[in-house]
Amino acid sequence: MRLFAKRLTIALAGMSLAVVHAEACAQQKAARDRVSNDSLHAARQFVRGFYDWYTPLTLANLSVRGEYYVLTRADQYLDPSLAAALRADSIAQQDDPMTATRQTLDFDPFLASQDPCEPYEVVDVRRRGNAFLASMRGCHAKGIGPVVELRAIGGRWRITNILYGDGDLKSYLCQWAKADLRPEKRPAKCGR
Repeated sequence: MRLFAKRLTIALAGMSLAVVHAEACAQQKAARDRVSNDSLHAARQFVRGFYDWYTPLTLANLSVRGEYYVLTRADQYLDPSLAAALRADSIAQQDDPMTATRQTLDFDPFLASQDPCEPYEVVDVRRRGNAFLASMRGCHAKGIGPVVELRAIGGRWRITNILYGDGDLKSYLCQWAKADLRPEKRPAKCGR
């Protein structure tokens, strides 16, 4: 009888551990879902804040290129490699158009437009790996505009790229820089 009681006790203990383990797994999943939902919300808030600041500022002074405003606050908004690529493009834009040695931005990279308007709204935010993608729509358009890729870097959100239907900002900037007619101005590699 004692052997049966011991086996029963062991079996019950094993079932209790299985229940505790299942509950712990469920709690961990719930915590991950909460963090994921919190991250999606935080990413949306960051992008919304950026566009709420950037769009009116850009439209108020169309004689100044919008990305210049962003570069003055690059440490607040941009990943360092994106900021460096935009700065290099900005420097190349200062060249005389008659003697330009490379292609440069001829549209607003954050609004994906040559004729921006407002408002820009965050339509959707989704996670892709360790990045978040915020789909934007501008000027009450029907379709999706630029998609902002962002990551949490050092505990702070940073824009790492802007995706367009046919490409992305970092790829364009890299391609143009590597095609510069002056070899000394070409980057050895583009940041990713």
